[in-house]
Amino acid sequence: MTKMKAGWKKILFLGGFLLTIVLASGCYWRYQSLPAQMARLETAVNKHQWTVVEKMIPRFANGRKISKGSYQLFEAQLATKKAKQVFMQQLTKPTAYQIENKMSWFKPKKFLPQARYLSWSASDVPSKTTIYISGQNQLWQLSNQSHQTQQAYFPGQYQLDLTINNQCYGKVTQHRQVNLNQHNYQLKLTPDYFINQPDFQNHRLADVLTYYQSLNQSINQQLDFSHLEGVTAKDRAEVARVFAMLKPNLKAYQQQFQELAMNVDSLKIDGGQEPQVTFDLYIDLKQAVQVIAKTDKTTFELTNDDRQNATVTMQYSTDEKQWLIQTLDFETYEQAPSEWMHKRQVRLKQPNQANWQANQQQET
Repeated sequence: MTKMKAGWKKILFLGGFLLTIVLASGCYWRYQSLPAQMARLETAVNKHQWTVVEKMIPRFANGRKISKGSYQLFEAQLATKKAKQVFMQQLTKPTAYQIENKMSWFKPKKFLPQARYLSWSASDVPSKTTIYISGQNQLWQLSNQSHQTQQAYFPGQYQLDLTINNQCYGKVTQHRQVNLNQHNYQLKLTPDYFINQPDFQNHRLADVLTYYQSLNQSINQQLDFSHLEGVTAKDRAEVARVFAMLKPNLKAYQQQFQELAMNVDSLKIDGGQEPQVTFDLYIDLKQAVQVIAKTDKTTFELTNDDRQNATVTMQYSTDEKQWLIQTLDFETYEQAPSEWMHKRQVRLKQPNQANWQANQQQET
């Protein structure tokens, strides 16, 4: 009897031990199950327990170590509730995350993100293009080729502040939302990309304004065109030659303007190392010329108030590192800026005037 009781006790002990093992194994399996691990990761993200997150997301799926910068960018893009929800949905998508030990009952699950990259390509754009991402201390130098960033990103939506600087086309500052959930992101830099930027358009209109202001200043300085801006030295000499030829028959020359406008939709670009850009221009240019007749030396006046529409052609000079006016063609059809859907416009506080008189030069 005593032996029988001892046998039952042994059986009960072994049964209880086995039951304990089964229960413990079940609890541990449940703890290590995919839903439980995902819930634990979600809690860590919501509570900003980034040390826990880094243990559960230790590296990228390609084996690459996750840098501190990548973790910081990942944390920053999870600032909203919606972003966190999208992150949890992405965890079970193989295109976004690879789950290590997914089928194991006892090994802890690791969530390995597919590494995402930003890439830039420059096509038909003069060299010396730089791209800087604010807050990441990253700077790239591009030529006419593709370039992929060394910084790897987690899948997700990122808010990036970009500063793109090209010696020819100028600086572009942009805030961009970049989607890296499904694939890498590529920004294509082309001449059309740059000419569609407001800064580029405003600068080209300012170039024309500078030209006309310096032209009026040259007229006011006794027809001295040595400091005429916005044109090549050859064109500067040609303007001086034309006025010198007309000067013996001129008694007075006046012109003024106050407003300029560019038709943005007319912008066209021909790329290359020294690209050309053309656009339609409006300028409220008014001219009055007093001419001395060759026959009887009488004076008559010519006025011109309708030279207000022109097609402007400008070219970038690699030698002078600036855009120069090639032609101002006023032989074009009449347009009203009020009818343009998209335009850039400049209006001076007061008219910019030029006034030259022959007797004024003699007195001087």
